[in-house]
Amino acid sequence: MTLPQLLFRPRKEGHNIWELAVHCAYWKYAVRNRLTLGRRNSFPLEGSNFFPRNHGLTLADWRNDLALLKQQHSLLRATIEGLDPSTFDSRVTGRRRSGGGVVLLVPGATEWVDVIVPATDHRWDDDVRRSMVGVGERWVEALRDVVDGDLTVHRGSFVRTVISELVCFAGIAPGEVLLDGVKLVGLSQRRTRRG
Repeated sequence: MTLPQLLFRPRKEGHNIWELAVHCAYWKYAVRNRLTLGRRNSFPLEGSNFFPRNHGLTLADWRNDLALLKQQHSLLRATIEGLDPSTFDSRVTGRRRSGGGVVLLVPGATEWVDVIVPATDHRWDDDVRRSMVGVGERWVEALRDVVDGDLTVHRGSFVRTVISELVCFAGIAPGEVLLDGVKLVGLSQRRTRRG
């Protein structure tokens, strides 16, 4: 990538790609801190969350920040791989009714689709679980001819993992689509007074 591409802001108050990469590095560090339960790790940059990346930097600076992202990713993976599965339930300190945690959407690698169903639509269902299973069934119908493998809709209770409280879509929720037992389509739902 070129410096102008790395520093481009899609809107005045938005973040550029470079800042998003460093932001991801920071949140890999933050999740690692949560998983290690009190053993505080240090982040190499001063500050938190977003780190301004503006004109005056070089591609060498970009390569350093990219190396930081790769390092934090490796450290997070090592932390997760080093966890004792027998302690997973004890590591979750709270429950969320919905949402929360880190969400990473990578352009070109992640697709985000909004499905809007007004409360007046015949497909509306007051039962949240049943409505999610219905959306999952529609995904299976759409994917069946283009995906090789066993597509299923998860119909059971929410399946928590050690990181599902920290990272959105890390567990398996009712209605989500699995390909050969591994999540392929994650779902979330937001309801308003209008439906």
